[in-house]
Amino acid sequence: MTVVNAVEQIRSSKGGRPTREAAAELGERILDIALEHFLRYGFEGASMDAIAADTQVSKRTLYQRHQSKKGLLLSVRERERHVYRAIVNIPLPRGSVRQQIGMLAHNILDAILNARALGFMKLAQEIRRAEPGLVEDGAFEAMTSYWAGAFRSVLSRDPMLADYEPDRLQSVASVLFDALVTVPFARTTIVGNLEDSKQARSIEIERVLDVLAGGIPSLQRP
Repeated sequence: MTVVNAVEQIRSSKGGRPTREAAAELGERILDIALEHFLRYGFEGASMDAIAADTQVSKRTLYQRHQSKKGLLLSVRERERHVYRAIVNIPLPRGSVRQQIGMLAHNILDAILNARALGFMKLAQEIRRAEPGLVEDGAFEAMTSYWAGAFRSVLSRDPMLADYEPDRLQSVASVLFDALVTVPFARTTIVGNLEDSKQARSIEIERVLDVLAGGIPSLQRP
C-alpha cells in the first residue's frame, strides 16, 4: 500500500482532509525520505521533485509543508536534534553511579556511531562549507554540552560528591564525558584504532572507568 493510499483510507468523512494521525505520519515520512536524499545526494544534489516522488505526494503537498529545500533541511535538522537530545532521557536502570555513567556513555555512543548519525554530521559539515549560515556553528557543541549535563545529573545524586561545588561537579562531568564519549568517538571515526562494535566500546568504557576510579571513588567497581 502506498503512502497516498494509506492517507486516503483514513481521511475524515467530512472535510476530506487527513486526520491528525495521518498528517503526522505523512510529515514523518517526508522527513525520512528527505533525510535519505540529503545523505545520498548532498544538499545541492537533492531535489524537491525527487523527494516528493519518493514520498508519493504531490509537489504541492510538499511545498505546502516546506516552502523551500532549505526549509525542508532545517525541519530535518530540527527533528534529528530532538532525537539526539532524547538519548539522555532514556531511563537508566537502578545501580551504582559507575553503572549509570557507563550506561549513559553506551547509549550516546550507540546513537552517534550509527550510519545515519555519521552521515548527518558529514552532511552538516559539507553544508557549513558550501552554505555558510545555513547550519549554525556550535550546534554539535551545544548538543555535547547537553549530554554532559546528563552526566552531571547522575553525579549530583551521589552522596559521596555532595560537598562538591557546582563548578567542580560540572568539571568532573565534562571530564567524564570527554573520556567516555568524545575520545572513543574520535578513536572510532577519525583515528581508527577502536573497533566499531558494542563489545569493543564496552571494554573501553570499563577500562576508562577503572582508570578514573582512582580519583573518583564513586566510579569504583561495586
